[in-house]
Amino acid sequence: GGGDAASALSKAIGELEAAGVPEAVASAEMLLSGVTGETRSRLRAQGASIPLSPSQAATYQSHIAARLSRSPVQYILGEWDFYNLDGLIVRPPTLIPRPETEELVDFVLKEYRGTNPPSRILEVGPGSGAIVLSLLKAWPESRAVAVDLCRHAAQLTQDNAER
Repeated sequence: GGGDAASALSKAIGELEAAGVPEAVASAEMLLSGVTGETRSRLRAQGASIPLSPSQAATYQSHIAARLSRSPVQYILGEWDFYNLDGLIVRPPTLIPRPETEELVDFVLKEYRGTNPPSRILEVGPGSGAIVLSLLKAWPESRAVAVDLCRHAAQLTQDNAER
């Protein structure tokens, strides 16, 4: 087999910490969670009883190698939860949405609380589409146009919109 989650996690944390990777524990947990589908808290509490298949173990080792070369966790996993969106696709060269971007979405939604949301939204430079898609999820009656000069970003926004 591929061993158990606790052993894999412990080994990965050691490698990441030895290499000086920031947030080694969180990185190792998030990557293992992405591979296994288990929550980080379950991996911590019951990791010894969670077996890894050889395929999962190999994928996890590959993910850790990528993190050791300083690839962001979000790019390694290929998706990231954002505000009210589960599994927003993220890939280079498009920037990963930041927590402050979630605060911006929250601010906009609060500004319109108790009133009719806008019927139309325009976003210039949507990147992954995180902002406009979060607003559309909260306001299903609204319509939006998102434009970006970068074809990678325009395609990524479209890919996320189709999910």
